[in-house]
Amino acid sequence: MKRAGLDEIADSIGNCFRCPVSEGKKQVIAGEGGPGSPYMMVAQAPNLVEMDKGRILSGPSGTVLDTLLDGAGFSREDLYLTNLVKCPLPGCRRPKVSEMEHCMVFLRKEIEVIDPLVIITLGRHSTKTLLREFHHPMPPRNSDIPFLFGQFFRKGGRIILPLPHPSCILYSKALMEPTALLYEKALKRMRALQEKGDR
Repeated sequence: MKRAGLDEIADSIGNCFRCPVSEGKKQVIAGEGGPGSPYMMVAQAPNLVEMDKGRILSGPSGTVLDTLLDGAGFSREDLYLTNLVKCPLPGCRRPKVSEMEHCMVFLRKEIEVIDPLVIITLGRHSTKTLLREFHHPMPPRNSDIPFLFGQFFRKGGRIILPLPHPSCILYSKALMEPTALLYEKALKRMRALQEKGDR
């Protein structure tokens, strides 16, 4: 049932031309991972490498993510991975509000189908969007969002867990150690909550 629902969402994404960036998609980068996973991870948007390979987080950022997950005792197969914006953004620029709003219809459907206990948001835009979606208080400035990384935000049987996007390490390798420690601590706590049945 869940797989059929996800296939239907992928078809809808492929037929979506609501905004100009949709013209740049060569194929649909659908969500990846087990549909029965209690954990959903939401990145920002596919890049050109991902569009060429047809797989989410398959470039350098994905390599870093795999390392971070492995250090916390996880793999991609333990999660359902998806993107906030479903089409590549020119020059890997930041997504516009209108683009995120257009794509939220698909992300809402994915959340409905997967029904995750924890939604892990990678980076600022994914974090802002999902906290707002579930009516959590927002920090006054965008620059304050990194202070939310590693915190657990609960509401309505759902937990939002903001974490740094792995791409941050590509710009500063000095961030690898603290980011790895943050992932390890947060993801191990996440697993403990899930095993406890803490909705």
